Amino acid sequence: MTSTQDIGKHGPAGEPATLKEHYADGHRMVTVHGDLDLDTSDALFRRIVPISASDAVVVDLRGVTFMSTAAVSALLRAYTHRERAGAPPLTVLAADSAALRPLDIAGVTDVLHVVRRGADPR
Repeated sequence: MTSTQDIGKHGPAGEPATLKEHYADGHRMVTVHGDLDLDTSDALFRRIVPISASDAVVVDLRGVTFMSTAAVSALLRAYTHRERAGAPPLTVLAADSAALRPLDIAGVTDVLHVVRRGADPR
């Protein structure tokens, strides 16, 4: 199953946000493109949380052009929700995207299992 959802207007960096969910390599992939800000971060949370607790989830942020602290918070809330449900932890692909710096500044790269430079998420 693949589904794509437009989740926002043009944000601070000028890119509309889209979420794409699909299954690949034994993981449920949630791929984000564009700006993740206050207006769009809750849609990311709502996309991650209903995924079955038995599925490993990889959130691919390599296409993110801007990421606010609200988006970092949404990822942490999704992580906590899945942890309480006994689900596998989130893996976040950030590479050298605009998402990596906010995650580093917030000090959550270890908690969210951030994989840099497009490495294998497993």
